[in-house]
Amino acid sequence: MFPHWMATVAKKRLWLYTMIYLSIGLIFIAKYPGRYGLNPLLVGTAYVIFVVVGTLILIRGSVVRLGLTARQLLLMVIVAGVGLLVFMYQFDPNVIRNARFGLLNQSIAALLKGSFPYGEPMSGHHSGFPFWFALALPFYTVGDTGLMQILGYVLGAFILTRIDRPTSAAGIMALVASPAFLYEIAVRSGITTNMILLLVYLYTADQLLAHNKSGPVFILGLIGGLLLSTRGVVFLVLTIYFGFITRRSLHAGLILLAGWLFSFCLTVLPFALWDWPGFLAVGPFTHQLQLTNLNAWLIALSVALAFIIGRKLNAGEAVFEAAGLFLYLGVCVSFGRSIVTDGFAASVLASHFDISYFCFPLPFIIVAWMLALKREIATEDRQILR
Repeated sequence: MFPHWMATVAKKRLWLYTMIYLSIGLIFIAKYPGRYGLNPLLVGTAYVIFVVVGTLILIRGSVVRLGLTARQLLLMVIVAGVGLLVFMYQFDPNVIRNARFGLLNQSIAALLKGSFPYGEPMSGHHSGFPFWFALALPFYTVGDTGLMQILGYVLGAFILTRIDRPTSAAGIMALVASPAFLYEIAVRSGITTNMILLLVYLYTADQLLAHNKSGPVFILGLIGGLLLSTRGVVFLVLTIYFGFITRRSLHAGLILLAGWLFSFCLTVLPFALWDWPGFLAVGPFTHQLQLTNLNAWLIALSVALAFIIGRKLNAGEAVFEAAGLFLYLGVCVSFGRSIVTDGFAASVLASHFDISYFCFPLPFIIVAWMLALKREIATEDRQILR
């Protein structure tokens, strides 16, 4: 019925995630290479060939089976990290016209001077929740908040090796080679880093909770609440995980939720008390809701769907896949609304839509791609043994 290359569920999933990964990268290729004298069509074609041929080679499993020693993998991570650092300093975020780097510095500087970090116009202020400023503060102190994105890459490489060692080198390469991630590095934006931190948290939490270690549940909840106090989109991913964990243990899920809410409120409350009218009018809740380009009922429906999806999952790995697909579809809906309203050219080339939102699902899609690759290689091995 199907040719061999489409025969397995794992292979279908692998190509699904490959296409999603490519679609994210191609949006950035459509917008930015032309500004540097490169033909987007040629760059995009070369990128598609690179990803598709690379995936076909990996499916055979020979590259993965050869593997890398711990020392070789570490060397790969270091070399790529140094390369990203050099790459980052080739660009001025102000020239690329991404405001996050400057607005983050502005918010931290305001806080250090004792000023309220949110204000009007909202577009002239960072939309992050308070703990994002706290995370960036050490890097601001040493002179460049962009260095946080390099640390994000290192953490991403680490967690990919923990999730699946054999395919982690391919996953790290997929991250480094993503035009979306390279854009994030160039403009010192923090969306991918934010999601990598969430990925690390979900992996760690699931490893501890899967082994019935009930003691740290509330502590895990407190840490999760701090991550919730970075960007609102974290709430959707945590809702998926909450649905999943309550299926395993309602008691653990409720303790986890209590920890999330407690530490989140602890970080947000001082800013709400500082300037309540300003916090309501131009604070992170209002600002991030405005940036979603979605109606309130769509957001409420998204939260409900996230919980229902989580309840249907049977394994922690499935949470990563579900989160990636859910975030990708959510950004696509917002992107589609922008295209209908303003047109594709205005949404992408004229920046009526912030395409960096496609970085939200990127780390999760890469993990889902790795897991599908792992399963497909196992299928290939079984067929060879027959």
